[in-house]
Amino acid sequence: MKRHGYTGLKPLARLVSDIATPIFTRAGFAKASIVLDWDKIVSPAFSQFCQAIKVTFPSHQKSQGVLHVRATSAMSLAISYQTPQILDCVNRYYGYQAIAKVTIHQGPLVARPAPIVQRPEVVLDPNQQTAVETIVETLPPGELREALQSLGVSVYKKESA
Repeated sequence: MKRHGYTGLKPLARLVSDIATPIFTRAGFAKASIVLDWDKIVSPAFSQFCQAIKVTFPSHQKSQGVLHVRATSAMSLAISYQTPQILDCVNRYYGYQAIAKVTIHQGPLVARPAPIVQRPEVVLDPNQQTAVETIVETLPPGELREALQSLGVSVYKKESA
C-alpha cells in the first residue's frame, strides 16, 4: 500500500523553478532559468548593464530564437558591440544554437538585490582564548560548558570585528 502525504523537505531552488517556469514560459522565455541565472550566463560586466527581457522563437521551433535584452541608454551601444559574446554565452548555456539574434531595448533596469558580502573569519588571539577557557573551566564537561564557551568566543569575535 502506498503512503501519500509528507514527502520531506524540498530544495527552495526547485520550488522556485517549478513556480516560475510556467510564468516565464508565457512571457516568452524558453526556460525560467535564463532570467534567474542571467548573472551566471553572461559575465558580470554584461549583467551589470543589461537584463534579459524575453526569448522568442519562430513557431514550432526551438532554434533561430531572438533574445530581447534591456540595456541602459548609456550602455546600449557598447552592449550592441558585444552581442557576439552574449550570443555565445547564451547558446553555450542552452547547449545548442538556440539564439540567432539579440535585440536591444533601451530603458531602466529592474533593481536587483545587493549581493551578500561575507565578512572574513575573525580569529581569537591566544589571550582571549585562554580568558574564555578560564571562565568555563569550573563547569563540568557537557553541553552547558560548550554553549558558554561558544558564547564567550562569539562575544570576543564581535568585539574584535
